Amino acid sequence: MEAAKILVVVDVPSNIKVLKARLTSEGYEVLEAENGPDALAVVEEQNPDLVLLDVMMPGMDGFEVCRRIKKAQGSNFLPVVLVTAQTESESIVKGLSEGADEYITRPFDPPQLLARVNSMLRIRRMYQENTYLRQAIARCIHYNGPRKDARFVAVNCGALSENLLESELFGHKKGAFTGATENRVGLFGSADGGTIFLDEIGETSQAMQVKLLRVLQEGEITLVGETEARKIDTRVLAATNRDLESEVSSGSFREDLYYRLNVFPITVPPLRDRRGDVPLLADHLLERHSAGSDDKAAGFSAEAMDALSKYDWPGNVRELENEIERALVLSSGEGASPSTCCRRKSVATAAPQDRGATLNKDSGRFS
Repeated sequence: MEAAKILVVVDVPSNIKVLKARLTSEGYEVLEAENGPDALAVVEEQNPDLVLLDVMMPGMDGFEVCRRIKKAQGSNFLPVVLVTAQTESESIVKGLSEGADEYITRPFDPPQLLARVNSMLRIRRMYQENTYLRQAIARCIHYNGPRKDARFVAVNCGALSENLLESELFGHKKGAFTGATENRVGLFGSADGGTIFLDEIGETSQAMQVKLLRVLQEGEITLVGETEARKIDTRVLAATNRDLESEVSSGSFREDLYYRLNVFPITVPPLRDRRGDVPLLADHLLERHSAGSDDKAAGFSAEAMDALSKYDWPGNVRELENEIERALVLSSGEGASPSTCCRRKSVATAAPQDRGATLNKDSGRFS
């Protein structure tokens, strides 16, 4: 697995050195920046997996850097962890209200630092995996329908700026803007006769919503740099994590576009709202991941299943699968030290809201 990239934004070189040494020793790739503008440039060019951001910096402070990172990233979740002094409680509160996801305090406590970093990286992976699952649901609809022989294309509307998204969706004419060195067919044109999946449709701007509404109403697109429209026949699937009805009420999402898209809604409730599915999913995942193993698990104890059913699973099915797979690996001893296994066992016997399960080798059951 490729090492996660962590951007350290601190204006004191000695602090950068301390953080870099610790993170590098844990196998992370460390990027550096000593001020806000440099940090924003690194985020855009290097696409890090996490940002450790000092609050107190000359010029552009950490609050402004955080705001700009979150605005630029949109729905593409990039965790930002504040770096503050222990006495800067007001900075912590303000930073979290500005969109930061976590914080660590100086002087750095290594276990706390790694716990914060690992926690944020796990959440980032969950967001990425949920994006993948939404695309898999959309692909399933496409390849089981009458358009299966045509193209399926997907785009995350929240991961691109408005100008880039317009060019990506509709294509552009050579010379339409700096860098447009050739004519390009956009995703709508590529999916003519097929399906386009617009993920995170709720992240689009009002201007882009007008352009999308025209596509749905008129069945035509206009390339950037052209004035003549082109007819297309493309089925549109869209997904969002936002409550679009609330967005319509607040005026941030166009009502006419909402009703154009909402022809056949498919609502996938989070796992916490369908806890009755947890036992079936857990048994299925356990059977799948233990198939072919010499230490095949027989099932879950009543206590373990109760704990799994009561947990909220913010990462949904993917998080449940990860926990079951991790328990199997730890129980078989692969890549796990005795102390790690002991910690997992203590989690398994803790309160029901705590996640985790371990395999009892004697009974072949999770408990």
